[in-house]
Formats: sequence, structure tokens, C-alpha cells
Amino acid sequence: MKPLVWIVALAVLSYSTISGMVGHDHHVLIIAGATDGYLSPCGCVKPMSGGLRRRVTAIKQLSVPNMTTVIETGGFVKDSGRQDQMKAEAIAETMKLVKVAAINYGLEEARLGAGMAASLDRLSGEALVATGLGGGAIPVKKFKVSGPFLIGGIDPRIEQIGAALGSKLEPIDESVRALTDEAKESKLVPVLMTRGDLESAEAIAKKHPSLRLIVCSVKSSPYDAPRRVGDTLIVTPGEHAKYVVRIEWDGQAFTAYRFFDLGPEYADDKQAQEVYTAYLARVTSEDLLSMVPRSETDVFAGSAACAPCHAAEQRVWKASAHSKALATLEKEGHDRDPDCTGCHVVGLRSVNGFRSRAITPNLTDVGCESCHGPSKLHAMNPTKHKLAKVGKESCMPCHNTEHSPTFDFDAYWAKIKH
Repeated sequence: MKPLVWIVALAVLSYSTISGMVGHDHHVLIIAGATDGYLSPCGCVKPMSGGLRRRVTAIKQLSVPNMTTVIETGGFVKDSGRQDQMKAEAIAETMKLVKVAAINYGLEEARLGAGMAASLDRLSGEALVATGLGGGAIPVKKFKVSGPFLIGGIDPRIEQIGAALGSKLEPIDESVRALTDEAKESKLVPVLMTRGDLESAEAIAKKHPSLRLIVCSVKSSPYDAPRRVGDTLIVTPGEHAKYVVRIEWDGQAFTAYRFFDLGPEYADDKQAQEVYTAYLARVTSEDLLSMVPRSETDVFAGSAACAPCHAAEQRVWKASAHSKALATLEKEGHDRDPDCTGCHVVGLRSVNGFRSRAITPNLTDVGCESCHGPSKLHAMNPTKHKLAKVGKESCMPCHNTEHSPTFDFDAYWAKIKH
């Protein structure tokens, strides 16, 4: 075979492999979402899954040119503070990189305020959708058309959303009926995103059997296989932006369902990295770390003050990752990030605690007082001011199920026993 023919053949084979052998009558639907503020993998257990930068890489790899629709279930953030606003804007801007067709606008986004809706819609490429809210005072469409799909979005917490926005939402059944009626008239495939759980999604499927796909919300990984109620399939992208789901429409039904764990095999997308770097720069420039609420506590001494009486323990600490905790954040640009810094320094939420490496160099890293508590009085007079023994409970605020999902106290303690 001539070299040029070989090149063409290999190109066709590569395209077929990436696209999952998608034909001209097919269309790919990629589902992401449930970020919950986790823009990047967070934790000390490796490997960690998730993150916006990996998500963009995965979506680009799983897409077929001109035959792919990307939808985002929303749930951008957990709270409504200044950093949450920045996060939401970074998520919206990142999803525009993959030409997201629809983003389900729900309570988490509504809590950021009506003014933020315009920003999120603009940054995402006008992708916000709320089937029970469209046509109101904020720029949110009732549904979106992409490929063969008519895509709607609902959130069962309609009263809370209405209170947050000062607007009234349609009942869920009316919203879903509006979607299915419009889909029938337009001869499109109705796809519904909901912030409700599996049980509520199944109830919707029973009431509205013409729905072909429902995307629900769960606090777990995606399903091994889609749930089914009649002709309606129910899927979920899982939690904390750790996964994406890919499913194909063959012109008659959804097929070829798969979900992908966003582990380190997915490199960070360069464009998404630029958005992420800009987000961290905003966090630093507004000095959000200095705005962390602080309470009165005893005074900290710093780990060096412990060494004269606890030399052996000091050597164990020096050899541990705890003694280099802040440096790991500095390497990633997270050392001024309130989400991260508290678990890498001493006493961030104390008026006497860490401020910066320059101002409080003795309180950098996970030090003795991260577990044992403020110890200045003890260092000055150990006999008079004794410290209580600590154990597993002192580890759990940072080594929790979200940051250290496989944390085992006995195994970890063996590494730093002192």
C-alpha cells in the first residue's frame, strides 16, 4: 500500500476509535456537572479525580466534530461568598471552551444573586437554562436546542429559588410538560436536567413518559448502567466534577453509555489552565485569605518552640510531608486560597494564627499546634500548662472523606508516629 493511502487509512481508523464509530445518523451527548466548588482535585491521597482542566481535556477527546452536544448540570458552588462568585464565573468561562449547549440554572447559582446570572450567561456563551424560569427578569432561557435535542433544566427547590431571585417559578410538572410539548411540536428529543435525586427523577419519568433522557443529581459516582423507566433513561454525572458521561443517540434511542473518571491520565487543558490561573490571581489580588473569619484563641508558639523538649518528635515532623505543607500550595499557586490554606498552616481561623509566610513564618506548614492546639503557655511553663493528648479526632478536620477518601488513621499514624 502506498504511504499516502496508509496515512488516510490510519486517520480514518483513529477518528473511528475516538468517536466510538459514530455514523452520520448519530449524535453524541456529553454530560458534566456537579462541581460543588471543586475546581481542582483537592486532597493528599493520590491519585485524585476531577477538576475543570481535566474535564475540558476529556470532553475534547470524547467529542465528534459537528456531532456533539455538551450539557452541564450546574451546581457550580456550595455557598454564595465572594470566592464562590469567582468560582462560578471561572466554571462558566471554562465550559464555554467546550461550547457547552446548556447549563442547568438552579438554587446554587440563584443564591449568587440575579446580577450574577447575566455574567454567567455571558461567560458561558448564553448557555443558562431554567425551564420554569425562562422569560423572567434574568437572562435564562426556558430550553435550548442542540443537534437533535431540546434540553430543559429544573430544580425541585423552586420556592427557595424564587425567594433568592424575588421571582416565582412554575410548578415542576408544568415546566416538564412545556418541554415535552415543545419537543413534540419541534420533532426534537426531550432531555431534562434536574437537581433532584434518582427517586424524584423516576417520579418525573413516570408522569412524563415522552422524556427520553433525565439527568439527575447524586452524591456518588455515576451509575454503571442507565436506570430505565419505560422508554426514559436516567443518568448522572456523579459528584464533585470527578466524571463525565458520554452517551450516543442513534436516531431512535440512546446507546453506548459510558462514564469516565477524570484521573491524572487526563492532562490539564492549556486553555482551561489559563482560566484557572486567572481565577487564582483574582483570589490573591482581592486578598480573600485575610477575610477569613477568625476567633479568639490562646497564643501559638510555633513548631520550633517545641524542639528543646521534644527533639525526637521534631525530627519525625521534619521528615514528614507535614513540614512542607505550605510549599505544596505555593507550587500550585494555592497558598493564598482560603479553600486550601487552612489545612496547610497553623491556626488560620485564629486571631493569633497564620497570616502569611512573611508575617508569621513560625506558623507555616502543618505544625505541632495543628493537632495539639495553641501552645505558647505550655512552651513557657510545661508543668503548669499541660497539653491534652490528641488522636484521630485531630486529623479528621482535614483528612475528611472529601480530601482523603481512603484515609486510615492507623496506616497514616505509622508514618508520623511520635
